Amino acid sequence: MKKNILILISSLFLLGCYTDYKVTEFGGRRSKREYKKHLWRAINPKRVGIDINVLYTRTHTYKNGVPYSYKDDNIVYYHFYKNGVFYIFYKKPGEKLNETSFNPKKGDIAFITSNLLGKYSLRYYNAVDGGNFDFIKKIKMKGDTLTIPFKYHGNKYIDYFKKVKVPKEWLDYEPDY
Repeated sequence: MKKNILILISSLFLLGCYTDYKVTEFGGRRSKREYKKHLWRAINPKRVGIDINVLYTRTHTYKNGVPYSYKDDNIVYYHFYKNGVFYIFYKKPGEKLNETSFNPKKGDIAFITSNLLGKYSLRYYNAVDGGNFDFIKKIKMKGDTLTIPFKYHGNKYIDYFKKVKVPKEWLDYEPDY
């Protein structure tokens, strides 16, 4: 009886540790099964007014209406592709950028989607707790600023991303999805 209970507990523990993602040779996260389930929802970011020929970088954040700084201090970049896939790149402050910095295999994959009411959302893969897609609803593009509001642990955040021009060859990659 004790052996069966121990096997059951061990099985549940191992199942809880199972993650759905793999890591590319450059460190970007990819889901093993979930991407294809959500890929059909991806839309061309131009519908929202997002320029696919530039990067977007997070310039500032508000938490509950007050300016906020993330503890990790990473610089975050988004690069969108016309098929609705975009990649999230995390760079350390002072890290030198070059033509290989924004290779899609180095980024975490995400999608931009729309619902029937014309509200635009971001779906990005989160490897925590077995892996799933998280949704950020009601993104807005105004001028050169992408606004991304979201809730986390009961707090309201708004991330602001601005266009950043980089040499064209830095973005000459095809998405891997």
